Amino acid sequence: MLTTDSDKKTYKLYELQDRIGSTIRLFDGVKDAKVTIALGEESKYALNDEGEKSSASVVAIMQDGGSPTEEQVVAIQRLVAKSIPGMELEDVAVIDGNGNDVSVDGNGNSSNSSTTEELARMVENSVSNSVMKVLGPIYGQENVRVTAHARLNMERLIRQQTTYTTPDKIDEEDKTGIISHEELYQEEAGTGDGAGGVAGAETNADTPEYNTNGDADGSTAYSESAVRDYLVNELKEEGQIDPGELEDLTVSVAINGNGYGSLRENQLRSLIGNAAGIEADAQDEKIAIVSAPFDGIGEDEESEEVSSGGILESIPLWAIIAGAALILLLIIMIIVLVIRRRKQDDEEVEELVEVEEETEEVPAVLDMNEELLQLQNDRSMELKKNVREFAEQNAEISAQLLKNWLNGGVADGGE
Repeated sequence: MLTTDSDKKTYKLYELQDRIGSTIRLFDGVKDAKVTIALGEESKYALNDEGEKSSASVVAIMQDGGSPTEEQVVAIQRLVAKSIPGMELEDVAVIDGNGNDVSVDGNGNSSNSSTTEELARMVENSVSNSVMKVLGPIYGQENVRVTAHARLNMERLIRQQTTYTTPDKIDEEDKTGIISHEELYQEEAGTGDGAGGVAGAETNADTPEYNTNGDADGSTAYSESAVRDYLVNELKEEGQIDPGELEDLTVSVAINGNGYGSLRENQLRSLIGNAAGIEADAQDEKIAIVSAPFDGIGEDEESEEVSSGGILESIPLWAIIAGAALILLLIIMIIVLVIRRRKQDDEEVEELVEVEEETEEVPAVLDMNEELLQLQNDRSMELKKNVREFAEQNAEISAQLLKNWLNGGVADGGE
C-alpha cells in the first residue's frame, strides 16, 4: 500500500499524541489524558516570513474527578511544548475533566477564573464560620445568619524597595553622610587702580622689586563654593506578592428578634470585626447588622431568649437571694415528703407480708377440717355396715325393733 508524505506526517503526529498522552497518564492522580496537536504551516509567500504557529490542547481527567495541581499543569504544558519545535508554553491549553481551563501562562499565572471564585468562597466560608462561633453561643445557632463577601487579587506582583540611611556619627544631628568626593572653588574680583611700573630688579641687585603703590579706594569680592559627594547606607529589598491577596471583605449579620440582647450595637460590631479580621477604623463601613424576626415564627419565645440576659441583669440582688432561699426550701420539703412516702410504703409492705402469712395458715386449717370430715364419714360408713350386718344376722330381732319403733312413733303422734 502506497502512502504519501502527508499521510506519513499524519501517522507520525498521531503516534506523537499517543506517546505524550501515555506520559501524562504516568503523573500522580491522572486517570486519562488526551492530546491534540495542530501543527503550524509555513508561509507560502516569499514576502511573508511569518507562518501559522503550532498549538496543542490536553484534556486531563483526574482519578478524584477534580483538577490537576498548578505544578502538574505547568509540567504538562512544558512536556507538550518541548515536543513540538517552536511551540511556546502559552500555546498549550490544559482542560480538566469538568471542562474548566486550568492553563498557566508563561509567568505562572493561572487563567482559570473558577480558581479565583473557589478561593473567594473558601475565604467567605472561613470568615462566616469564625463569626458564627462567636455569636452562636450568645443568640443560638438558629437565631443568627452570617454572610461574607470577599474579593481577591489574583495578580502576581513584584515589589522593589530601596531605603537610604546615614551612617552612624559622633554628632547625631549630622545627617550628611560620609564624604566620598569633594571639589572646592574660590573666586576673587576687585575694582580700582592697581600698583604701576615694571616688576624687576636693579642692576647687580639680588632682590626683585614689585610696584605696590596704587589707589586703595577700590573694592574686592571673594566667593568660595564646594561640590561634595556623600556616601549613605543603601538597602534594596525585592519581594513578590503571590496571587490570592485579600483586597476587600464585607460581613452581613442578621439576628432573630427585635434587639441585640445584652450587647449594644457597637459592642456587637467590634466582636464581629475582630472575628472576621476587619480593622477597627473600617468596621462601620464593612460590617452590616440588622435585628428582625425570622418569618414571624416563634417571635415571642425567641425574643424572650435573646433578652433573657438583660432581664437577669435588671433583677436586684436581694430578689435573687430570696429566690434562691425559696428554691432551697422547696427542695427540703420535697425531700421530707419523699422520706414520709418511703415510710408509708415500708409499712404497707409489712402489712402485705402479714396478710400473706395469714393466707398461708388458712389452707392448713382447711386441710385439718377436711381430714375430720373424712374421718367422720368413714365412721358413719362403718356404723352403717355394722348395722346392716347385724340386721342380716338377726332378722327377728331387727323386725321386732322396727315394730317397736313404729309403734312408739305412732303412739307419740297420737298423744
